[in-house]
Amino acid sequence: MTMALALAAIWACGGGDEPGDEPVISKDNIDVQTSVNLLGDGHTLEITITANCSWTIEWDADWLSINPTSGHGTQQISITAGKNTTGDQRVDVLRVQGGSSPTRMVTVTQAKASDTEPTNPTDPTEPENPDTEKEPTAGDNLPPSS
Repeated sequence: MTMALALAAIWACGGGDEPGDEPVISKDNIDVQTSVNLLGDGHTLEITITANCSWTIEWDADWLSINPTSGHGTQQISITAGKNTTGDQRVDVLRVQGGSSPTRMVTVTQAKASDTEPTNPTDPTEPENPDTEKEPTAGDNLPPSS
């Protein structure tokens, strides 16, 4: 009976199918954080995939670069995005798949890039909106108050 239970618990994660492969005596397991945030001016971030099986990563966004995109066991991956010039934050989901483990989702959010140039580079003391009047100050030629 004990042997039957042990055999029922064997799940091969890329093992057991080829001659000489040893079956893994446990369920396939993949663990990875569920979300990451990237800076808008361009950013690379490393996260760890913890696994006891082979895995692959799929995603849809052309603004993301993942390296490596597949592996076996626990490994660090790099998630890279260039400067986000869209004016809005952008979001994509990485799908980490392996063996019989459920697909793990990692939401990748990149902030919009910050403005690095002044609003009016020719005269930084000039008001941002020329249609609005500047509030008078004591140094302006004001009529005396009554």
